[in-house]
Amino acid sequence: MANIERIKQEIHREFNDPAKSLSHMEFNKRGQEVVMTYVYFPDSHDNKEPHLVAHDKDPEWLNLEEMNVLKKFLSDNSFSYNERTDVFI
Repeated sequence: MANIERIKQEIHREFNDPAKSLSHMEFNKRGQEVVMTYVYFPDSHDNKEPHLVAHDKDPEWLNLEEMNVLKKFLSDNSFSYNERTDVFI
């Protein structure tokens, strides 16, 4: 679970960094695998301050147990997230 602690620290840092515009976390489930992505607001500062452009982070690959731990962490800290289930025909 050391990986989860690192991810929690990164999430907390991203949500609280005034230079970034993180909107929410998104969990995309497909079977037993989960891809967690950092979702940023579109450029909401009208390019008035070019140093405040979002710096997207790479997605994180998780399993369902890790996703549930992170969802609890997000809820406990009032951070937004959504969950999607990828269904392929």
